[in-house]
Amino acid sequence: MPNYPYYGLGPWDGSPCDTLNIDNPIPEAAFEYTHDIAGTAVDFFDASHYAYEWSWDFGDGSATATEQHPVHTFPTSGTYQVRHEVLRNYTHHLPEKRKRVYKL
Repeated sequence: MPNYPYYGLGPWDGSPCDTLNIDNPIPEAAFEYTHDIAGTAVDFFDASHYAYEWSWDFGDGSATATEQHPVHTFPTSGTYQVRHEVLRNYTHHLPEKRKRVYKL
């Protein structure tokens, strides 16, 4: 399991140690992207808050990615609807952000 810093107040919501019943902030999904110089790959930057797990659907039928900052090569040029979901440990909130990505 990756080791990510935890900045919430008290233990993670819903964890076995959550005896204080304090609700920490719900994750907010956000991302940006840039093309590489050759225009073949797209670098995605996760700008989410309070997220500890990521899921990326690139809208081109490829497998989803779970890296925080993935690099993806689209099969052809065009416009793709990219869905980015984030999850915080021990919560069931799946906020998502969708953007149209223009592949050169």
